Amino acid sequence: MAIQAPGKAYRKGISLMEFMEEIVPTEQFAQEWFEKLIWPDGRRCSHCNSADTVTNNGNSECQPYHCRTCKKHFSPRIGTILERSRVGYRKWAMAIYLFTTSLKGVSSMKLHRDINVTQKTAWFMLQRLRTAFEQSPSMFEGVVEVDEMYVGGKDRNKHERDVDDGRGSKGKKPVLGAKNRESKQVRAKVVDDTKGETLRGFVHENVNVGDKTRVFTDSSFGYRKLPNQEAVKHSAREYVRGMVHTNGIESFWAMFKRSHKGTYHKMSPKHLQKYVDEFVWRQNNRPLDMAKIMSELVRGLVGKRLTYRNLTSEGLYNAGRFGF
Repeated sequence: MAIQAPGKAYRKGISLMEFMEEIVPTEQFAQEWFEKLIWPDGRRCSHCNSADTVTNNGNSECQPYHCRTCKKHFSPRIGTILERSRVGYRKWAMAIYLFTTSLKGVSSMKLHRDINVTQKTAWFMLQRLRTAFEQSPSMFEGVVEVDEMYVGGKDRNKHERDVDDGRGSKGKKPVLGAKNRESKQVRAKVVDDTKGETLRGFVHENVNVGDKTRVFTDSSFGYRKLPNQEAVKHSAREYVRGMVHTNGIESFWAMFKRSHKGTYHKMSPKHLQKYVDEFVWRQNNRPLDMAKIMSELVRGLVGKRLTYRNLTSEGLYNAGRFGF
């Protein structure tokens, strides 16, 4: 009788040694790995999408290919997040491996030591990778759990004006989340407040509210106008009532918080949605094999661009005020 391993043991992983020795042993192998994922149907021009391309004479490292249609030189970096990056393909591949295999994420401090780049470069690489994540627009049906989380610093580290005097939300950013109990898929969004209009708006954006759907929440007043909504009263120490509970989405928040406190330590309000998208993506891709997860991440980098100036420009929030 076969012994069933714990967790998602059915997934096929890739060891660190296998990845470095067999998949990306050299810079050329790493470049070819990216090319296979970016151009699954064969090499195409990054400028005009033509298939009429040739390799440049002299094997130029910067622009190794030439398009006979638009007469431009190109590389696999053009039109992806890797464009204008001076970091080699092998280091990018290693960053993607570490990023996808670390259940609670990888910090820029660890990445800069592991692949021998500066911490600033490592942070920029990780933020670039997070642009690959897009939450699916499909609507949830069936049993859906909805809950909110607050992200911010501890009261003992705040100014007196920011110390909370109620439910623990003062000086913190709220994040709303929904989890489909059957598919285990998650949606999450950083919001400005938890007023009834905001809570119900998030539900209607992500849940096909109707006769086929049941929405389980806590006892927050803002959820009460939703059809087929049932609540557990946490203030009265009620956490489960038959099928009615929000334990699934709360377990997702618990994983996110462990990452916040144990790996990243600080998340500014400006970049918080990127971290939320990262963990939604991790949750929704957990059943896949590791090779498939990395492939999906690389393909998600195509057609996107993030400059350091845009990334670090002033946002709508004052990060120092929140102490994330």
